[in-house]
Amino acid sequence: MQAHVDNNMFGSWGSFTLSGNFGQKTPMLPMWRWSAAKQAIWRDDSPQGLRVAENYLFAQLGYSLDQYSSVWLGYLHDWQHPFGRATFQENRSYQDYLWVHPLMDGRLIVRTRLDERVNQNNGNVGVRVREMIQINYPIRTIENLGWHIGGEVFAYLNQNTFGVTGFSEARTSAGLTYDLNDHIGFDLVLSQS
Repeated sequence: MQAHVDNNMFGSWGSFTLSGNFGQKTPMLPMWRWSAAKQAIWRDDSPQGLRVAENYLFAQLGYSLDQYSSVWLGYLHDWQHPFGRATFQENRSYQDYLWVHPLMDGRLIVRTRLDERVNQNNGNVGVRVREMIQINYPIRTIENLGWHIGGEVFAYLNQNTFGVTGFSEARTSAGLTYDLNDHIGFDLVLSQS
């Protein structure tokens, strides 16, 4: 059987996200925010076609430093199904610095993340830095619908079984966002790694 090359693959990323501000319920906490999401990633790295490669469930707590920037602490649980390798679960804690700034009618988002990935099967830990930039823009002809495009680079700070030390991946993505209201939205993302 010929090995399938998966260095350049197509995929889609579905997300259901809930978010809010604690200040809406408790006026003493106007700077504190929260978010939770369920995401699934499909990839075409199998000769049989598109398949579910990862399932994410995560929650995070944030604090607004000013009108543009915030810091976040989060936890993610990941069920991974890598093609041709054993499946495993991952526990991941992370810390973010997020900067969101108006850009014409849309917004520019820059995020710096440090995450600690722990493989539940063997206890291996990968410490990784991620740098993301994204542009979001509304589609004026359809209310609550918008598009986004962005990219992210990844680098590991230690030796681990998740990826090579140093630069390990670059990802580009584009997608559509539909907001039901200020707290509930849906994303459909196409990504290239």
